Amino acid sequence: MCLGAAVQQECPPQEQPDGFQGELARFLRGHLGRGPGLLWPEHEDGDPADWDRPWADRLAAGLTRLLGRPVHHVPGDPARYVTTGPDAQYDLLVLQTTGGSGWHLFPPDGPDAPPRTLRLRGGEALYLPAGCPAAVRQRATARHLRFVIGAPG
Repeated sequence: MCLGAAVQQECPPQEQPDGFQGELARFLRGHLGRGPGLLWPEHEDGDPADWDRPWADRLAAGLTRLLGRPVHHVPGDPARYVTTGPDAQYDLLVLQTTGGSGWHLFPPDGPDAPPRTLRLRGGEALYLPAGCPAAVRQRATARHLRFVIGAPG
């Protein structure tokens, strides 16, 4: 199930493989360049708590192949990430691995508009298009993986 523009909708069908990686690729194809999206996956790829760097690198390579654009795993401190700096020019995919996080998506129209707030839980995915200002708040024990889409290797 996808959430985009605050409306639940079915992800657009594409010729993609089944399973978690295919579901992520279909979700991204439906949202790339259009606006933020939240995915509650119907497929599993093991326990999200076991998603590590080698798994993330394999997922990035698979998504690169399926989307036809570069996808890179970006390690870093997930508890303090804000979409400013070098990653802000690229689309961002976030996979929550453990715990939960609160995300604040700020409208591009200006700082006076209230942010959209959402909760991301283990196994869920969040897509943020390039330039979408956002901030995350989570406990020290919560973790997520970040991927940039479209960034050169």
